[in-house]
Amino acid sequence: MDNCMVGDYKHGCYINNETQELIYFDLLSLAEKLQGKTQKTVINYQTIESVNVCYSLNQGVRFGSTTITLEVHLTNGVIKDIVILYLNTKRDELNRFIRALLASGLNIVDEKHLLQTILDSDERVGTIIANMIQK
Repeated sequence: MDNCMVGDYKHGCYINNETQELIYFDLLSLAEKLQGKTQKTVINYQTIESVNVCYSLNQGVRFGSTTITLEVHLTNGVIKDIVILYLNTKRDELNRFIRALLASGLNIVDEKHLLQTILDSDERVGTIIANMIQK
């Protein structure tokens, strides 16, 4: 798989293995927009040293939230956090994105093998992460 979008152009991530770019669309507040922060960040693969897979599970009184973030370490020492799981993300969309990411050739550090577990399992992503946290 050469390219895939997870999320949307307001808040999402697009991976393009043909042009070797990771493009992140950040959800900006009005203050950030007024400060001139750019919504779109393009990261070329050759500037990426490694990509760490991070996750969290927050339990609320009525709702919980599950987050998967790519911690992108650049060769210049800068670290960019890129969210790849959003409220409206469908499982097949996430699976396509994971497959594209794994096919990218980037140095992906996924100590608990979360990405492969998501691909191999039919369980909800929140359940997979909860099980990993308990171990």
